[in-house]
Amino acid sequence: MSEKRVKGTDKQKQRAYLVSSSVNIILAPVKLAAGILGRSSSLIADSINSLGDVLANAVVYLFLKISAKPRDENHAYGHGKFETLAALLIGLTMLIAAIMIVVQSITTLGDFFESGTLPPEPKYVALIVALITLVTKSVAYWYTRIQGQETASEALAAQAEDHRMDIYSAFAVSASILCAKFFGGNALLTEPIATIIVAGFIAKTAIDIIRSSIYPLTDASVPDEVVQEIKELVSQVPGIYDPHNFRTRMIGSDTMAIEMDIRTHGSTSLYDAHELTIRAERLIRDRFGDDTHISIHVEPLRGE
Repeated sequence: MSEKRVKGTDKQKQRAYLVSSSVNIILAPVKLAAGILGRSSSLIADSINSLGDVLANAVVYLFLKISAKPRDENHAYGHGKFETLAALLIGLTMLIAAIMIVVQSITTLGDFFESGTLPPEPKYVALIVALITLVTKSVAYWYTRIQGQETASEALAAQAEDHRMDIYSAFAVSASILCAKFFGGNALLTEPIATIIVAGFIAKTAIDIIRSSIYPLTDASVPDEVVQEIKELVSQVPGIYDPHNFRTRMIGSDTMAIEMDIRTHGSTSLYDAHELTIRAERLIRDRFGDDTHISIHVEPLRGE
């Protein structure tokens, strides 16, 4: 991957993240105001989720800027893991928001069972904003997902999942407001119940994002099938035998670090052995990108 391409991809990530995040910046205060004026507890809870997203988006964008920085004396492998850390922050924010939503909804249900107090009937302004949120989040999800796939960005992929969960939330909020508005009575409890269900989906996605972020942050190895592909590539070089002792890890959303041992004839000169490693590195970088970090240790064939 050329330096120009890398810089272009980084700019695309940052631009896409700004566009995607602007949805939360606009919707958060609108949903909060509509929830208060429209007397909708589910919409207020949903606005809390969006407010948390706004704070996380600001931090994540900063980390995307940092991850685009070139290698320096303190970060010999580059700054790619800052993007992974950004995805982790999104997951944690989603999980905290889910917990807050559940607590608020359980409180509402508790009031009903203790004193028979029902939530107030929501107004049409809450329904209108909930439906607008549903449409807006759907567009934001597809845009962010496509941009995340094109740039192989963990942060954008996490942001797309956040938008997807917000679609479910907006749908549940819209449905519960409709039910409460047109049926009344105990049907008013559909708002807190629907909100708890949606919070469960949000929490599950948050945990998935956190788990997938922790693996690269703790230097987990890449999948076995990727290691096998690397082994097959290196084995194509005549004169290289028995690639083994692989040590791999991700140092960003699309950058890999690879260490391995290879064997060659003991009579091979230092110059020729070096050429063999150069050819192997070229094959790996052609497949996994020019920024791939590769370290190859050469050993003599056994018995020589």
